[in-house]
Amino acid sequence: SGQISVQKPGNAEQLTLGSSYAIQWTSSGLKKGVKITLWQKNRLIGVITPNTAAASGKFIWQVGQYQGGKASPGSGFQIKIKEKGTAVSAVSKGIFSIIGKQGVEFLAPWGGRYKRGIESIKVELKARGYSGDIRLQMAPSKDKAKKIHLIKSNYPVNASGFNYRIPSTVESGWYIVQAHQGSKMIAKSAEFIVDLAG
Repeated sequence: SGQISVQKPGNAEQLTLGSSYAIQWTSSGLKKGVKITLWQKNRLIGVITPNTAAASGKFIWQVGQYQGGKASPGSGFQIKIKEKGTAVSAVSKGIFSIIGKQGVEFLAPWGGRYKRGIESIKVELKARGYSGDIRLQMAPSKDKAKKIHLIKSNYPVNASGFNYRIPSTVESGWYIVQAHQGSKMIAKSAEFIVDLAG
């Protein structure tokens, strides 16, 4: 009789909702196609595909999608692969999580006018599926010749917000706050104006 073994997803993998992921398996002695289903904590969530070729050993899945719906982010997921019309089946040994789409967005600053050397802007981010440190800097949004001011070089992306006092050395003009991870800008705030005290 036939055999199936699920190779991927592996244990403790984190899959991003909506991304493309290759479910992988090995099989021998199967005569028919296989049905792939999604389970969470031993409960059937839905059918990922009712029939795909067993010999291909691979199915590209839009993570979370099943017939007639989409799974919510969470943990305790497993994949079950079963030969059509027989009892031959296998469940992924790996228990995986589905996480929301990755992204970082600024909740603050959100516009406004600030006096340099006196007033502070609030800097606050919301991160999904991101971890680690980012670099925050205040950059001119219109006149690119103006100087960029480093706010924090290693800021944990999931930290709560903080107030940043605008240095008195900042030139007047329009600015944004940028979030960088490595050399890549991953988010920017709304524009705000910095002007003279007084």
